[in-house]
Amino acid sequence: MKQNKNNFNILYDHTDFVIIEKSAGLLSVPERFTDKTSAKKLLRDQYGEIYTVHRLDRDTSGLMIFAKNEESHKIFNAMFRERQIKKKYHGLVMGRMPESTGIMDYPIMTVPGKNKVIIDKRGKESLSEYRVLEEFESYSLVEVEIFTGRTHQIRIHLRQIGNPLIVDETYGLKSSFLVSDIKGQRRYNIGKDETERPILSRTPLHATHLSFSYPGPEAVDINIDSTYPKDMRATINQLRKWGKKNVIS
Repeated sequence: MKQNKNNFNILYDHTDFVIIEKSAGLLSVPERFTDKTSAKKLLRDQYGEIYTVHRLDRDTSGLMIFAKNEESHKIFNAMFRERQIKKKYHGLVMGRMPESTGIMDYPIMTVPGKNKVIIDKRGKESLSEYRVLEEFESYSLVEVEIFTGRTHQIRIHLRQIGNPLIVDETYGLKSSFLVSDIKGQRRYNIGKDETERPILSRTPLHATHLSFSYPGPEAVDINIDSTYPKDMRATINQLRKWGKKNVIS
């Protein structure tokens, strides 16, 4: 693994593509009307031309693929269309899920002029599947596999079934998560003139797994995982300590 000072790690470097581990807060690709850096720009500085295969929201961390040439970009586009690439995410959500596993099949439509989507029958087909990994008293750790790649798909699907991410200003209820949210205000001791600092200040969604078989002269089978970043590890540890954990087999 090659470390990069600009908030991403290179996990796999192939002749035709590169797989990185993006930190929360880093844009996937450049955005209009902002001069903030992006993973794509940083990779271009290193490799020259780079092609976007898929994206992660700015505050989502984890695994991403970028193609190094037009031919590999076409190959990945076809693989995504034919659902030959497996992508899994882990997220922390409000409440208990309705079942230990479930399908979320809700069409998604973009709201014109806004970086936001809604569930609408006029929208595009959007399919996700969740599996509960751990349950706590008031929260759950879930794995979500997506079979389509719509904007904000996991976030809006989780809200639709009543379990939004524990931090999500757009589709959830909170902009940060505190230890006192787990322990309760009465059990959390803080000094008179002190302010409690959040343990999580972004959407707790991490792209944990990628697997696919890349064809061609330099064919390779990819099966790669990414560990949780520090903020998600800290939050899960606090939930395990104070949240009455129930491990799901």
